[in-house]
Amino acid sequence: MAQRTALDVTSHNIANANTPGFSRQQAVLSTTTPYPVPAIQRGVGAGQLGTGVTVAEIKRIRDAFTDQQIRQEAQELGRWATRRDLLSQVELIFNEPSDWGIREAMDLFWQSLQGLSQHPEDMSYRAVVRQRAMVLADAFQDARRQLLVLRADVNLGAGVKVEEINAIAQQIASLNSQIGKIIAVGDVPNDLFDKRDLLLEQLAEIVNISVSERHQGMISVNVGGALLVEGTTAFAMVARPKVDNPELLEILWERNQQPVLIESGILRGMLDFRDGDIPAYVAELDHLASVLIEAINEVHQQGIDLSGDTGQPFFLGTDAGTIAVNPWLEDLNRIAASRTGEKGDGSNARAMAELKHELLFNDGTANPSEFFGALIAALGVDTQQSQVRARNQEILVAHLKDRQEMVAGVSLDEEMTNLIRFQHAYNAAARVITAMDEAVDTIINRMGLVGR
Repeated sequence: MAQRTALDVTSHNIANANTPGFSRQQAVLSTTTPYPVPAIQRGVGAGQLGTGVTVAEIKRIRDAFTDQQIRQEAQELGRWATRRDLLSQVELIFNEPSDWGIREAMDLFWQSLQGLSQHPEDMSYRAVVRQRAMVLADAFQDARRQLLVLRADVNLGAGVKVEEINAIAQQIASLNSQIGKIIAVGDVPNDLFDKRDLLLEQLAEIVNISVSERHQGMISVNVGGALLVEGTTAFAMVARPKVDNPELLEILWERNQQPVLIESGILRGMLDFRDGDIPAYVAELDHLASVLIEAINEVHQQGIDLSGDTGQPFFLGTDAGTIAVNPWLEDLNRIAASRTGEKGDGSNARAMAELKHELLFNDGTANPSEFFGALIAALGVDTQQSQVRARNQEILVAHLKDRQEMVAGVSLDEEMTNLIRFQHAYNAAARVITAMDEAVDTIINRMGLVGR
């Protein structure tokens, strides 16, 4: 029966060779209690007589230290991989360098003003200036809108992750309950341990956790120093709108409405991006747009249009979200290309075009193109950093998983060897039973009566 149990364990390992999270199991064989020499004074004899074999336990082969390391590093992997993916989306929004980005729109606008300065009365040049100004305004608005849409998506995604955390916590609490009951009756629920460890790995990718052992094989799970799971109880998180900014969610503990301390994991990456990166890029974009609006309007209002009137503001709005060409300029005569009002004078259009080289940013050290180029360069550096950190974490986690697989993984070659070994042992044990049966049969049925 012991060899049969070992065969059953081997077949279980083989069946689950490709099951995610499964740890190979081993039937630990031990000798049964031997018979002592049946003598009062323990005279000369052969000593204790062995009585056979029993299965002491079915052991789960697992390295708890490696499991802990994987959970710790998976938290950082989740954070940096999330940041890498989200920053890559920001790069797509800015789409630089390209023929349709903000930089190209600015360059075409400056070129149209340069052309107008040479042909101030030509309506086709005026139409080009107005059209390219509209393209520039649309480029600013579209980039800002897409950034805010991405921020809203990340915000909703954070709420989804909170629900996922709660679901996993409930499953862990349920497994704790089952494990406690099984251990209480003297069994070892190895497969349930595997399921729970797999859930802990999934949870660690989302949020920073620490795990502590409790009685009867149960565990507690902490997030930021507060209990998420304690024994058979799971404590839920909630994502609710912020009081000061209802468009964004804050993550609280349902039991006391206190903030959850989120330090790493996918959720930390999402919150950092939502509350840090996106507002920073939007602010830089708004600053670029607002300075251009102010500078271009100031120059345009110094000029004279074809009607002999002083120029009106060229752009309306105050930032990248509200920038728009003044509807007043639908009448192309209202573009103030001249400073003197004389025919052929395009000096004001030239002054507007020269703003391209004006050091309007960073305390008079950068022109518009340089400022926007620095913004794109900073985005590239941030993205590259997140890619490097994510790649390093991927390599580290992959190495740890390889170590885990070396210990807990199922080797089909090893299991086939065990299968043959236990099969032969089973056959030999069966032959022993047959031999004992024959010996008993001889004693009982063939020796006859004593004395005959």
